[in-house]
Amino acid sequence: MASGAAQAAMIFDGSEKQDEAWELLKWWMSKETQSDFAQTLQMTYGAEYMWNTANLDAFAELPWQKNIKKLF
Repeated sequence: MASGAAQAAMIFDGSEKQDEAWELLKWWMSKETQSDFAQTLQMTYGAEYMWNTANLDAFAELPWQKNIKKLF
């Protein structure tokens, strides 16, 4: 089991904007957005802000050392 660190994304069944919510989630979870976010977060706040994205394609693109990536 892994902690979500208070990060989750969902669309409520009763939402009147499910299509719009789905488009937002597709954008947010995309390889490009997750890769950009991870790199911007680390460049802005420093090395301790490593974003462990669940998007494996984005994770593969992160400029981390291989030995650090293996830990995740």
